[in-house]
Amino acid sequence: MLRVPGAHVEEDGALRDEAWRSATFRVTYPKRSAGVLPAVMRPHVQIEVGSARVTPGAPRPLTSWLHEFVDGQGRLGTEFIPNLPGHVQCVSPLVTLLEKIEAIARRFARDPLDPPAFVRHFEDVCHILDSVSPQDLEPTRELRREMIEAGDLHRPLDPGDAAWAHDPELESWARIEQAWEDTAGLFWGERVPLQDCATRIRAFLAELA
Repeated sequence: MLRVPGAHVEEDGALRDEAWRSATFRVTYPKRSAGVLPAVMRPHVQIEVGSARVTPGAPRPLTSWLHEFVDGQGRLGTEFIPNLPGHVQCVSPLVTLLEKIEAIARRFARDPLDPPAFVRHFEDVCHILDSVSPQDLEPTRELRREMIEAGDLHRPLDPGDAAWAHDPELESWARIEQAWEDTAGLFWGERVPLQDCATRIRAFLAELA
């Protein structure tokens, strides 16, 4: 168990799952240079504990932008210790793809709407789709069927869902667009516009149908 001196952990009752399939905890800890955080950024670490699908999976190398930056300067292994594990067993990106698409649709339908809680999923889905090929469609269909039977997916993945309609005239979409802009400081590199994300998700689900 990882212990952080001075950290305090408590369950977040506002995010409690009534069926107790999962629980969400807030971890607060002493800060040295937090400064003024953006309104959409939580002032604590959020830990989600519960059952999750871990298959299918595959080993993947683990890195970070900082390690890549140092390595590009030829300083990794000399001035800095290459302290990354060789490979980590990760869940298949196709599982994450289906879970995030369902999460967008589920949260979009919630009242009250909380865009900062799920707006990042749009771009996450698009980045995963960059690695999906036509050969992945049939395995994804089979995986979707398995996840529905296992109860891992609770909503249909419908290309006609309002979650990908992207109608800026609707208040819900205007709020999601605002959340997308407000989270700009949390992203590294070029971003994917929400309209492009919605279009790609809709096209992918139409192919998957």
